[in-house]
Amino acid sequence: MRFSDYSFNFNEEQIHFSITSHSDKDLVNFNTTGRIGQVIEVIQPPELLSSHLSEQQRVEYDIKSLLGNPELPGVELFIRRFVIHFASRKQRRDTIFVLGIDLDGISNECIAAALQALEQNDQ
Repeated sequence: MRFSDYSFNFNEEQIHFSITSHSDKDLVNFNTTGRIGQVIEVIQPPELLSSHLSEQQRVEYDIKSLLGNPELPGVELFIRRFVIHFASRKQRRDTIFVLGIDLDGISNECIAAALQALEQNDQ
């Protein structure tokens, strides 16, 4: 198991953002409220299939809502951006996203800030 903390400040608000890598899947925790509101599993194609995909090929995945409303604004885009980010690094694994966000969702600017925090710490 490997834990990485990418937490950052956005609009003077602390955002908890971490990724825990387990042997069979990753856990992405993104929280602005201090509570859990959504748990969404991203299911990747079988490893045999995904090992033959290049970085430029379409990223295919299924989403399974385990808790909460996955249709809040920005949630689908947030997940898609991170699946693409992981795929570009050849990390096509099942992932559970644990989100604690307000009912107004995740703004595009906050998604961009999260990706920037992730990329800065990857270097």
